[in-house]
Amino acid sequence: MELVPLYAIALLLWILSMIRCLHYMKLGNMAKGTQTHADAIPPVSIIMTTHNQESLLREKLPVLLAQEYPNDYEIIVVDISSSDETIPLLESLEEEYHNLRHTATPATARDISLQRLALTLGIKAADNEWLVLLSPDCNPSGSEWLSNLCASCTPEKDAVQAFVHYKEVHGWNAHKWQFMKLWQQMLWIPFNEHHAPYRSDGSCLCYRRSKFLEHQGFASHANLIAGAEELMVNHNVKSGHFTTALTPLSIATQDAPHSDHHWRQDQVFFMETRQYMRHSWLYRIWYACLVLLQLIFNMVFIPFAIWHYPNYYVMAGFAFLWLIHLLTRDYCFNHTAKALGAKTYHFTLPLMVNLVPLWDITAYMHWKFSSKQTFRKKFI
Repeated sequence: MELVPLYAIALLLWILSMIRCLHYMKLGNMAKGTQTHADAIPPVSIIMTTHNQESLLREKLPVLLAQEYPNDYEIIVVDISSSDETIPLLESLEEEYHNLRHTATPATARDISLQRLALTLGIKAADNEWLVLLSPDCNPSGSEWLSNLCASCTPEKDAVQAFVHYKEVHGWNAHKWQFMKLWQQMLWIPFNEHHAPYRSDGSCLCYRRSKFLEHQGFASHANLIAGAEELMVNHNVKSGHFTTALTPLSIATQDAPHSDHHWRQDQVFFMETRQYMRHSWLYRIWYACLVLLQLIFNMVFIPFAIWHYPNYYVMAGFAFLWLIHLLTRDYCFNHTAKALGAKTYHFTLPLMVNLVPLWDITAYMHWKFSSKQTFRKKFI
C-alpha cells in the first residue's frame, strides 16, 4: 500500500506527458482549418531591409515581382550601407518593374538601431495599409504565395504571421536548427491565437501601417539591435487581433543560418529581447512547465520502472506505457510537420526533445554573462 502514492505520481506524469504530446497536434489542426478568401485580399506593401545581400535579392526579387496578386502590391527595399552591387541591381530592376522602389539609411543615424531605422523608412514610404515585413533570405512557395498569405489580412486583424521553416540541408547543426524553429512555432503560434501575442517571426510578418504609426514605431525599444518585429507585435497587438497563415501556398522557407555560431547568437539575442516583452509571464510559465515535464518524466518514470526489477510484470507495464508515450509523441509531432511541409523527425525526436533544456540554458548563460552593450546600438 505504501507504493500506491508513487504509482499515482508515475501515472499522473504519464497522463500529463500524453497531454503534452497531443499539444503538438494543435498547429497541424489549425493548418487544416485555414481557408483563403480571395475576394477580400487588400493591396499590400512588401518591406525588405538588406545589407550586402545582392545575391539573395537577385534570386528572390524576380519571384516576388512575378506574383499573381489580385490587387495592387509594391516592394520597397531599404539598403543598410551595402558595399556590394545591391544598389546597381535595384536600379536595374526598377527600370523593368514599376512596383519596385528602394531607399537607404543614412550612415549618420544615432538615436535608433539601423534595422529599426530601415524598417521605419520603408514603412513610412509605403502606400498601403497592410505591410509584409519580409527577410531577403525567405523563399516564397510560388507565384500564388503572396495572395495566399494576404488572404488572412482581414479587417478584424492587426497582424498575420506566416509559418516559416528552414530549408532542408544536411548535417547535425542543420538538423538542430530546423527542429528548434519548428518546435518553438508549435508552442507559440497556438498560444498567440488564444492569448495576447507573445512571440512572432519577423522574417515574414504582415502588419498594419496605421498600427505602426499609432504606437510611434519602435519608440519603446529604439536602441536594441534585435527583436524589432517581435516587440512590435508583443507590445501593440491585442488578443484576438493576431492570426497565422497556414495554407500550403502561404508557407515560406528560410535559408538556414550560416553557421552554428549565428544560430546560437540568435538564441542569445532573444534572451535579451524577452526582457522587454509584456504580458509574458503566462507563456514563460507554461513553456517552463512543458520543458520541465519532459525531464521530470524521464527522471521519475524510468528509474521507478527499473527499481521494480526483477518484477517483470510491473516493468513490462511501465515499458508498455513508455512505448505508448513515444509512439504518440512521434505521431503528433510528425503529423504537424508533414501538414506544414517541414522536415519530419522519427529516430532523433526523443534526443532532440530532451536537448531543448540544454540549448535554452546555454543561451541563457551566454546572455547572462554578456555585456548589455552587446545588444544595443553602438553610438559613434
